[in-house]
Amino acid sequence: MPRRQEESRETPAFRERIGNLLGRTRKARLLTLGTALALIVAVVAFIALPEDDDGLPYDAYAKAADRLCVAQKQAIVEAGQESLTGPDRGLEAYAGRLVPIVVEWRAALNGLNAPADRSALAEEMSYALRQVAVKAGALARVARVESKAEAAKAAGAVDEATAAVETSIADLGLRRCADLRVTLVRNPA
Repeated sequence: MPRRQEESRETPAFRERIGNLLGRTRKARLLTLGTALALIVAVVAFIALPEDDDGLPYDAYAKAADRLCVAQKQAIVEAGQESLTGPDRGLEAYAGRLVPIVVEWRAALNGLNAPADRSALAEEMSYALRQVAVKAGALARVARVESKAEAAKAAGAVDEATAAVETSIADLGLRRCADLRVTLVRNPA
């Protein structure tokens, strides 16, 4: 069969299929066009939305917990700077300043009343903060009466407990606070 005859047979079938797909009446074509536009808008909106890695909402609770976390980390940094430059210096002084900050943080976090979907995560963070307070209290005592080796060991325990708090911060989706790293600059003297 010649190629032109073959094409002419396919063309009506193709046109017929497109007509069926788009609709035969004006109303059907408008309905098809509206559906296509709705799908395009949905796809564009899905692509444009920021990806939420942890799947947790950044709602009023998360914002309040994030603000609290940032404020407490700032207080920790200030306490660290005081311990390096203030009249009451040293590891014992820093640990002694750290305990009330962490206790206050824990109490304020517990007062926020976490939503049901994050209550277990909030409890984990509360527990991690409690561990930091306990370990920092032990560090303050050890730094006052024990050897430097014992103080270093106690400081390591505080660091481990602090790492658990950082993990909890990320798990709760506290975005701003998770981006803050608490570091102390040593006095060059």
